[in-house]
Amino acid sequence: MGLLVSLVFIRIFALLFQSFVNSNSISIKSLLFILRELSGEEIKGILKKFSPAVSAILHEQSVNVPHELSAYRKEPLSPDSGKNFLELMKQCFSDVNAFAYRHTSGKTLIDHLSADGNTMWYYLRPIVLLSYRSALNNNAKILAGYRMFRGEEISDVVVFGDAAGIKHFLPPHVDVKTFPAVHHNTWTAAGKIIRYIILFKLRFFISIFQISGFLFRKTSHILFDDPKHSQQIIDLKQLKSVAGDGFTGYLKEKAAGKKEFLILSELFIPNLKREALQFRMDYLFARYPKTLNYEFFILFTIINPVTWIKLMRFSSHLRKVYAVLNEQTAQPAEKLLSAIIRDVHRLSLICYLRELSARLFFRIFNPRAIGGDHENELKNKPLLTIARQKGVITFGIQHGIFNEFHYHYTFGEEDKRYNPVPGYMLLWGNRWKNILVNHSIFNGESCKVLGQIRTDCIPLLTGLSKRDILPWFSGKRHLVLYATQHFLAGEEPLQEKITGDFFRLVSRMPDVEFVIKPHPFESDLKIYDSWAKDLGLANFHIVNEDVYKLIAVSDAVLVYSSTVGTETVYFRKPLVVLDYFNNDFMHYADQKVALRASGYDELSETVRGILNGTVKLNTEDQNKFIEENVYRIDGNTSNRYLEFIMGL
Repeated sequence: MGLLVSLVFIRIFALLFQSFVNSNSISIKSLLFILRELSGEEIKGILKKFSPAVSAILHEQSVNVPHELSAYRKEPLSPDSGKNFLELMKQCFSDVNAFAYRHTSGKTLIDHLSADGNTMWYYLRPIVLLSYRSALNNNAKILAGYRMFRGEEISDVVVFGDAAGIKHFLPPHVDVKTFPAVHHNTWTAAGKIIRYIILFKLRFFISIFQISGFLFRKTSHILFDDPKHSQQIIDLKQLKSVAGDGFTGYLKEKAAGKKEFLILSELFIPNLKREALQFRMDYLFARYPKTLNYEFFILFTIINPVTWIKLMRFSSHLRKVYAVLNEQTAQPAEKLLSAIIRDVHRLSLICYLRELSARLFFRIFNPRAIGGDHENELKNKPLLTIARQKGVITFGIQHGIFNEFHYHYTFGEEDKRYNPVPGYMLLWGNRWKNILVNHSIFNGESCKVLGQIRTDCIPLLTGLSKRDILPWFSGKRHLVLYATQHFLAGEEPLQEKITGDFFRLVSRMPDVEFVIKPHPFESDLKIYDSWAKDLGLANFHIVNEDVYKLIAVSDAVLVYSSTVGTETVYFRKPLVVLDYFNNDFMHYADQKVALRASGYDELSETVRGILNGTVKLNTEDQNKFIEENVYRIDGNTSNRYLEFIMGL
């Protein structure tokens, strides 16, 4: 009897022990990836649907996991799980080009995306490259997180953030759901659309009066203009800051005085996610004489019934292409690219619409040459495409720095037969010419080095006191300028880190003035005000003054990756590159014209050394950089451009 009781107790103990072991070794079945901040509703949804016992949360290091989810197992995603910028761009170009040139039903994708003899591929290509890059960046982090739980019976992967195509990279039995970030609400987007429609109509009515002055006058040369490219620049006559075009404004001011020039202006459709659109006078009334609003040709194209017949036929053709792509893509990368192509369907139709409007434009005008800055953007590129068909000379004007993997300038040998580049590229310096000739399909004869137009104001600023340049600044304290950068998707953690370190520096150097000059495309500046308010900073300012004036009065300039870095060297000022993730793409530090800071400690030490005079840059290196990058700073660059264009 005693033996039987003992056996029963042993059995009960074994069952209890097994139950204890099982309760502590339950497999993780659901992985929740948090790549962005969660809304209250999303937090409630997680608590309702996913048990902490069988779910794990993997999150970006810069994202705070809400305290309501503290019971879940949490793991930060490694910031190094992806590839660095250049490696990632190499892979993107390789994969996208291979996809574009693969034969499907006897044709390449480039040829499939054609209408009226022209392919839409080179309009879509920048969007495809950037979307694919963002997807690869986030997917690499998700896959690295998934591998952390190798051996577990994962059945669900839920991603809060952008992770296009991740389901193609995970095993087929895993159920994948993604919830991308919502960048705008419906009312905000609707408000922008309504404002744009009103502005479009007003600009169209103005164009009716404008065009009458051009119909019976020969126009030989056409320059692009964009009212949204409006920032504070220096009036060359009075040295005061005025609203103007920082890329080609000085050129257009001189061209407007020539009878053979026409300046073609358009207020392009705003980006609903990040771009503000207000009612402004310079959006309605031309900044330069002899301006014609392109809305005239857009509207007459839209109201033409033939346009809609062509668009419907092209749309039907594209849907057949998508179906074939879907059937004949097997690899995860190809499936992702196929999905991206489908997602830009509406954009494909807009591209075709803009080509039709360009054809209407050239029925009325027959110039010798047409071009300008931002020549590869959707706003302008269709005009250059149709111009080439009509035998009109085309040219582009450099508007920023670029490297050998720039989505607007890097093309392969296969692209030559589609002729996606303008007839001439007018460049700042030999450095940029060498990149285009050695890493793309441009030839040396078509690349003309003329200098950077905006530098025409530098000789005028040289020698003036800080107070003369900026009356509001006493000049008695040191001033450090941070020119912010328009970060790409996937770079939010890096942006957060750099911004945090900058404000940490501001708070620890109260005797120095710090200024942020926002990037022209940066619309949400509340993050900077929030940092300054939380830290109680009195020595910090957000200034939308002309950046050349700000550089001229600065004692040190900080950049991530920006044209402002190049412009800082023009003034021979100390430049610091925030090289936090091998992102000195322009090799400022390698050329010895900038100091490198890879974290806060190095940033603080470098800035303090510059301000107390113990850290300096070599003037000879700066002079060499100027000659290579911007040819000549003599106040006559806009004249060189004008003479070249008039000679075409």
